[in-house]
This record gives sequence, C-alpha cells and structure tokens, in this order.
Amino acid sequence: MTEKPLALVVDDDLSLGEMFGMAFELAGFDTEVIHDGRLTIERMSARKPALVSLDMQMPHMTGAEVLRQIRADARFKGVKVMMITANGRAAEEATVRELADIILIKPVTLSQIKEFATRLTHGKKED
Repeated sequence: MTEKPLALVVDDDLSLGEMFGMAFELAGFDTEVIHDGRLTIERMSARKPALVSLDMQMPHMTGAEVLRQIRADARFKGVKVMMITANGRAAEEATVRELADIILIKPVTLSQIKEFATRLTHGKKED
C-alpha cells in the first residue's frame, strides 16, 4: 500500500486547523495539524510534506516568516504552500504573493480547500 502524501496544517485556531485537516484528508492526504509556526520547520524535517497550509497571523512567528524559511531551505524544494488568512492586507505583501503557491482569504469552505489542494499537488507542474 502506498503512503499518502502529507499535508501539514499550521493554524493557531484549533477548530479551523482541524477543519482544514479534514479537507486535506478528503483530498487524499495524511494530515498533521500544528498550532505554532515555530514548530513548522522541525516537523517538516521529520517528514517532508507535499503541501503546507499556513495562517498569516500566529503567535511567535507569522505565516510570512515561516513561508520565507520554507523557501530558503533546499530540503523543501517542491513543497507546495497554501496561505489561508483572514488578513487580506497581509496577503498582499509582495514576498507572500511571490513565494506562496496560492493565497486563500478566509472564510473558505472545505470544498475550496480540497479543490485547491488537489490542483496544487496533482495538477500541471509549473517548474
């Protein structure tokens, strides 16, 4: 049996993190939900995900900071990053627009998350 790809959900809102995790499971991923951006790289080092969803506003480390770390680390080349935020202004930051594979503005539905996750990881390669 083939191992499912991992989707790592990083959101400080416990219920939203679990909901997003369910959407990724429906899209065929194993999921892990963490609630602190500081743990993201540590968890990614233990098992490289196919997809990471990041909230922008988190304590200790913003989603933009985590995104920059992911993109600066050669080990994570090819990992797709989906920013999911309620802060439209933060999503307009040039670095975020440049580095994220997709940006979704909350509120989002489970079906939207599932659809974009499937497109990012199973769609056309953009390399």
